[in-house]
Amino acid sequence: MNPIQVRHSENTAFRDQLDKALAKHNDSESHWHRDIRAHGGEPVELEIRDGDRLQAGLYGEIYWESLEIDRLWVAPECRRQGLATALLQRLEP
Repeated sequence: MNPIQVRHSENTAFRDQLDKALAKHNDSESHWHRDIRAHGGEPVELEIRDGDRLQAGLYGEIYWESLEIDRLWVAPECRRQGLATALLQRLEP
């Protein structure tokens, strides 16, 4: 077995290579993966604001009746108030 390389920084080329390898494999094994890549999921963005001030937000994509969260953020002074829970519950059917 070759040695494992560890990095503590983001390597965009490596991430792209890994993403492409996974997509190629999934496409070859699953028509659902091919279809979602061809047509895309449904983008979704939610935000909670107090006037112009962003208190919490989430963005991602819905596909296969699932949510893939790309980002979820709550302002430090607004944490532990249930805002993240409220965002997620808003997306439940």
